[in-house]
Amino acid sequence: MTERPTGVLWDVGNVIVRWDPRSLYSKIFADAAERDWFLNQVCTQAWHDEHDRGRPMAEGVAELAAQFPETVQAIEALALERIGRPAQSLLFVDDNPRNIETASAMGFATHHFTDPTALEPALQEHGLL
Repeated sequence: MTERPTGVLWDVGNVIVRWDPRSLYSKIFADAAERDWFLNQVCTQAWHDEHDRGRPMAEGVAELAAQFPETVQAIEALALERIGRPAQSLLFVDDNPRNIETASAMGFATHHFTDPTALEPALQEHGLL
């Protein structure tokens, strides 16, 4: 006779929460073909599976940003379009040096986030506090 379970181990995606990456990325990519290319070439199911097996998300994102640096620029350009302001009018704060380099090349003022205590002085330096 097997022991009766005394607890439940849940999978989150498609059990607790409906998960279809096309739903999320349809909000980012207006064109379905672009969205599908992104999901088949960049943010693949295999990439998601690695995180289900325990890979830290930050590690996976850093790897993709290194492989697809133009994708990072495209995301920043999309953010600018949605915000409706030019890069020169914004301070870009990120912990990834490659993203900082890309943002700087796009015209953003930048702050490389490495320590929470350094953020307030950076915001003050740029007249944002």
